[in-house]
Amino acid sequence: AVVRQPVAARPSFLPAVTTPKGAASPALSARPSFLPEAVSSGNRTPEPTAVEPLVASSSLYASVSLPPPDFTGTWRMTGYEGDIEEVMAAAGAGWAVRKLARGMKYGVGRAVQDIEQEGNRLTIRSEVGPRVTTMRFRVGGGRQETESPDGSRMLVEPEWRGRSLHMRIFDIEGRPLPTTSRIMEGTGMVIETSAASGRWVRRFFAR
Repeated sequence: AVVRQPVAARPSFLPAVTTPKGAASPALSARPSFLPEAVSSGNRTPEPTAVEPLVASSSLYASVSLPPPDFTGTWRMTGYEGDIEEVMAAAGAGWAVRKLARGMKYGVGRAVQDIEQEGNRLTIRSEVGPRVTTMRFRVGGGRQETESPDGSRMLVEPEWRGRSLHMRIFDIEGRPLPTTSRIMEGTGMVIETSAASGRWVRRFFAR
């Protein structure tokens, strides 16, 4: 059997409809076409249909990630900015080494990095004057032992941070050294080195 719902009382915010004396009461207006018909079955009234919000899920954006940059190539240092002497001292370079570096303009026009990259595996061959060193590591592989630019052994923890190759560096006994971040800026490569004191230096390279 169809159960008819009682007509709800007129809301208080609608004006009352007055009927002139002797006139017939106005009929209830038909249901607007944009409203669905209310259908009842037995004593149960259908639950209202939920409306999905027109908002894109944040998981859609979380799943979108840019590929890491490709540093493959031969790079020559073209300049720098920042406090390079302080950062070198924080990295353990003595006075004699810093004096030699100063005489070579800190590698501007001389320092060369030859980089081979296959996915997360990088090999960086660094050449400054007569010294040639090779650093090998896997990004995301945790703490690894490799060769430092001065030829000594060191520990690195490389990881991708967006489009940056971030690397925490330690001496062979685990004491922290200045960290580096390697990024691409246009067609050039930038290596930013930051010491715990807040001093930093940015070195610029071109292929």
